Parts: sequence; structure tokens; C-alpha cells
Amino acid sequence: MSIWIFIIVAFKAISMTLIGVENNDTTYFHVDIQNQDTVYFIHATNTKGLDTRAYTDTLWRLLKLSKIQPGKVKMKEEWREGFYFVEINGKEKKYKSREPLIDRHIVGYFLATQRDCCIKKFRMLVPEKGIFPFKSKCFIKDGKRLRTLEIGGLYRAVYRKTFYFLFDEEKPLMYKYWDNDNRGLVLKDYRIE
Repeated sequence: MSIWIFIIVAFKAISMTLIGVENNDTTYFHVDIQNQDTVYFIHATNTKGLDTRAYTDTLWRLLKLSKIQPGKVKMKEEWREGFYFVEINGKEKKYKSREPLIDRHIVGYFLATQRDCCIKKFRMLVPEKGIFPFKSKCFIKDGKRLRTLEIGGLYRAVYRKTFYFLFDEEKPLMYKYWDNDNRGLVLKDYRIE
């Protein structure tokens, strides 16, 4: 077992600073993750005032999430027995699911624990669109692991998106993220307790 997997499982708190780029606009994110034994609490803020709070189980499956811009609730997600309740900009949706799922907001943390590239397919909640099957490809080179995620099968016609995650064996969790819309994040600094 990799030392980083042990740290990720055994941590009490991880604090990270990430630099985000979207449409040539730079945003700084500060992310704190706390291990509360049966759940992980993730609190992210950025320089544009967005405040995101999420709770996951210890397998990084989403239990609850809120995204609040000053004066406005942008998104809420909550897993309730048998379905996800999602509210985006005041519009409500429900998605059936027998168990909690990985969510697009926290998929990078989930993938960080999959160090051996073994996970190939899983279902993921994309709150704006629904629940989709994703397929994963993984490549390892020079101590870095690149994992790509894309929607499988006919679902690709509904949500044509590819996500890229770069992991450096020397760093915890996600080192770099980008998607086919040229949105991205890069780890600038981190601390583990």
C-alpha cells in the first residue's frame, strides 16, 4: 500500500490551495477536508465568494452538498434513502439511486484513492444532468498518473464531457484537473495533519 493512500485514509485534516482557470479567468480556491471518522467534510471557498460545503461517506460518495454565492443559493444536493434531491438555481430535480454515488464535485478525491488504476467503470452524479455511467482510463509515467473519465455508451449524446485528472505520487489527492471545456485546477500548496 502506498504511503499516500495511508495518509489519505488516516488524515485528520488536509488543507489545499488550488488555482483555477476558466475562460482565461483565474480564481484561487482554498479547500479544507476533515476526516470525521464516518464522514468527510469538505469546505471550499474561492476568491469570487463561492462557498461550497460537502459531506461524503468514507468511500467519497456524496451525502450532502451546498454551493452558495453571496446572496444566492446556487446548488443543493442531498442523498435521501433511494434518491438524490437536487436544487439548482431554484429548480428542483430528483434522481433515483439505491446508494450514494460519486459526484462530479468530489470525483478527484475519490480517484486519488484509486492508486493502482483498477477502477474502470462507475456511476456518477452530474447534478445538472443526471446519473451517468463513466468509464475510466489510466496511464502511469514518471511517477505521475493520468486518469481520464468520459461518459459511456449512448449517454455521451446527452452529456459530452471528458475529465482529466493528473496525480503526482509525491503529492496527496489531485495535482491537476482539466476538462474538454478548458476549465482547470492546479494544486499550489497543501498541508496534512
